[in-house]
Amino acid sequence: LLDSMLEVFDEMQSRQVSTDTRRSMERNARMGYFTGGNVPFGYRSVQATDDPKRRRLEPEPREAPLVQKIFELGVDMGAVAIAERLNADGDRYRHGRKWRKAGVMGVLHSYASIGKTVFNRKDRRTGRQRPPDQWIVVDSHEPIIDRAQWDAVQERMNTAADSAEHGSSRSTHVFTGLLRCGECGARLQARTTLATP
Repeated sequence: LLDSMLEVFDEMQSRQVSTDTRRSMERNARMGYFTGGNVPFGYRSVQATDDPKRRRLEPEPREAPLVQKIFELGVDMGAVAIAERLNADGDRYRHGRKWRKAGVMGVLHSYASIGKTVFNRKDRRTGRQRPPDQWIVVDSHEPIIDRAQWDAVQERMNTAADSAEHGSSRSTHVFTGLLRCGECGARLQARTTLATP
């Protein structure tokens, strides 16, 4: 009985620490401070002038124009086509790496590009994404993209995703766009690999 009670208290304390941490991070973000993690593409983390112990995000001169270019292309092109275009133009991701679909999608879906930080996006226990109406979106830093352009790209991507829900007439793979992962909800995707001798 004592062990059970201690487990309950530990769980309560863990939840309280988690709540306090998130509240502190939200407050810091509202004050314009970077709350940690990977620095979003297009930005760099710099020491805050008003508090040397804290960091702020500011547009990275080499990357910010690429973010703008990606969104300009994103109005009419898909992520794969954008990656191919960037690579053909000699534009590179960080550390000289070539662009891939995942990197382009990361930029296009990032709220950081419009100067926002998002909290409460995923359920900590299940790892699943919560509905957008449960997210906490905070204005936290200088935007690179204006909201109207960001919204236009999101609408185009949502339309493309809705079309994929019923499969593609060009697909030669069975169940394309119809089957989903039971854990994360991601759609089935066909991939090809080279056979090794």
